[in-house]
Amino acid sequence: MEDLTRDAVLKAIADFDDRGCDDFFRHYRIQPSRSYFIRHQGQEYDMKAITRVARGLVSGEKTIHASLGHSVEVKRRLERDDLDLKVVHHKKTYDRASREGRRFWTKQKKAERDPRLAKEAMRLNRCRHGGWIKCEACGFTDKERSMFDAHHLSPLVLGQRDSLVSDLAVLCPTCHRWAHSKAGDRLHPLPVKQIRRGRRRAKKRKRR
Repeated sequence: MEDLTRDAVLKAIADFDDRGCDDFFRHYRIQPSRSYFIRHQGQEYDMKAITRVARGLVSGEKTIHASLGHSVEVKRRLERDDLDLKVVHHKKTYDRASREGRRFWTKQKKAERDPRLAKEAMRLNRCRHGGWIKCEACGFTDKERSMFDAHHLSPLVLGQRDSLVSDLAVLCPTCHRWAHSKAGDRLHPLPVKQIRRGRRRAKKRKRR
């Protein structure tokens, strides 16, 4: 495993992003492991698949299908100082029955929100689109307000402030999740333009 560099791993990750999940495994004829994952910029990538391709970039394609050894050893190699990568382990699927549905009270600390701001953001959006509400990132439209979220461009977790309607963006729930989950930093959600570009690239990969 000494024939491995951080640059090669990042190139393999970029290749995965460009090809898309299915095409990546099909192109390199690799089976997904679905247990250990490299976490990079808020996303997770199959550890062994990425490591195989990265090793192939360094030592030649013939080494892609050579044995990597135990997953724990691969994880340790990737997390060494010269590679400085984060690896996470997901346990096997939980296959036991669980009792759910019990009602109970909880206490929560929540940031104060003025519902009038969200209502006005939705109203202005609807006026701009002929009675329909339109996601500002992906363009999804619907007449039901409940199908959309009012997203704070600067998260309220940063602290108290005086908010304007212009500080909110109207997003569908999927784009709203993209804004926070894909950013990798809860204090700095993705800008709307970046969400739009990311979702377009994801659609193109699915068409391949």
